[in-house]
Amino acid sequence: WQRFYLTTQARRSCRQARRVVTISQSGRQDVHRYFGIPLERIDVVYPGVDERFTRQSAEQLATFRQANDLPQRFILHVGTLQPRKNLTFLLDVFAQLRQDPAFADLTLVLAGGKGWFYEEIFNRVQALGLTDWVRFPGYVPDETLPQWYSAAACLVLPSAYEGFGM
Repeated sequence: WQRFYLTTQARRSCRQARRVVTISQSGRQDVHRYFGIPLERIDVVYPGVDERFTRQSAEQLATFRQANDLPQRFILHVGTLQPRKNLTFLLDVFAQLRQDPAFADLTLVLAGGKGWFYEEIFNRVQALGLTDWVRFPGYVPDETLPQWYSAAACLVLPSAYEGFGM
């Protein structure tokens, strides 16, 4: 239902708008291809990065990790827990990565609210025996994102399709 609603409303909104703004060339092409909007009515405005997204000090990161019970090294994904984010694929890759002794201490943190068909993600964690190595902190507020990003060893966006990964 969410997909049907979003598709029909996005199509309707685009057709009624004088101009459509997207955040990537890929998004521009998709609006043209799927909704039939002429390219000359679609503008691309790339998002900027807020200055609060700067590297945190070692002391700030230590405090943040302790407050959120985070290990020293972890891989971070931020996004709604749903199939389109390709998280089951990420879990499969993470399970393989953990077989290498160099990554045996690595944890995967999947931050985000529960979306549609999220149960599949939790089931995959169980099936792969990763319950001790995958954490689900739930939705994280925007104001804490700089700390999450700085504390992580890396950020991963495994989506099979994103208009522009934020």
